[in-house]
Amino acid sequence: MVGAATNQVVTPEIEAAVESVLTAVQAQASHVKSLKVVEAMTQVVAGTNVFAKCKVNDSTEFAFLRIFLALPHVGADPALSALQLSKSATDELGYFEA
Repeated sequence: MVGAATNQVVTPEIEAAVESVLTAVQAQASHVKSLKVVEAMTQVVAGTNVFAKCKVNDSTEFAFLRIFLALPHVGADPALSALQLSKSATDELGYFEA
């Protein structure tokens, strides 16, 4: 369904998108050294929003990332649109702005 965020299997493409924005995450949260995607959703817009629930540094902390993937013909790199820190394993991933 266009416009609605839907659950997705964590794919290598989603993992690569998260890895590509790690530096942007670290600019906002210097304690983040690594992210492991455990859950994902996507939303089709003029490109794709990826919502990723990630385990931080193999700890009990999780982070939610919203990453924008531009349409392929644009040639733009994935961009971190929003970040939520201090999430737990039980927090439910969904659409978020900031």
